[in-house]
Amino acid sequence: MGDLHSKFLIVVKGLLFLLIVLTAAGLLFVQNASWLTALLLLLLIWASARFYYFLFYVLEKYVDPHLKYAGISALLRQILHVSPRQPDSANTAIAEEVPNDAIQHLLNNITDESCYHDLLDEGDEILPRLEAQYLRESSPEHRAAIVHNIWERRHPASLALLACALSDPAEIVWQEALNGIVTLGGEEAKAVLRAALLTADPQKTEWINEAITQIPALSDPREI
Repeated sequence: MGDLHSKFLIVVKGLLFLLIVLTAAGLLFVQNASWLTALLLLLLIWASARFYYFLFYVLEKYVDPHLKYAGISALLRQILHVSPRQPDSANTAIAEEVPNDAIQHLLNNITDESCYHDLLDEGDEILPRLEAQYLRESSPEHRAAIVHNIWERRHPASLALLACALSDPAEIVWQEALNGIVTLGGEEAKAVLRAALLTADPQKTEWINEAITQIPALSDPREI
């Protein structure tokens, strides 16, 4: 069946789905009318709606933007046939190609205070180099310094890498990413943190919830 293009038919289709839900729920309740049945039906409807939202918005927008699917069957095919996510080919190529220049010297010694500030003086055009260095860096201390150098620039484009760094196994790194997201602020930063709550452990959940309350509602993160 082809996609609908008529706005009227799209609305009718949505209302028909609502009718099916109400009819099915009503018939189930009539068969076993009780407060428990009503509560379970409400929970079923609510949880189903939230799971649909997770599958067709949160999963693609915040967990893995590379996932592209039109339905549950297509998503299952991707999960069954695609190995666990690795850095995409472009990032892998960048990470494997290590330039031998003055910038790379600063990146390799980013925990040194003078090298750190020299990198800041290079401007935002080296953000791709910082990201590539983060992807190949094995030292948690160096990764944390890279993340700090990235967010200290207050550049909106750095939010994507900070979101990635939130899942870093080293606490020193994901806490640095959390500081950066709070500093950038705005509704997009809050959305990133709310999405991270879906997979966060109890300790990280506490930190993220605290960070959400600290984010100022600014339209331009450079105004901070």
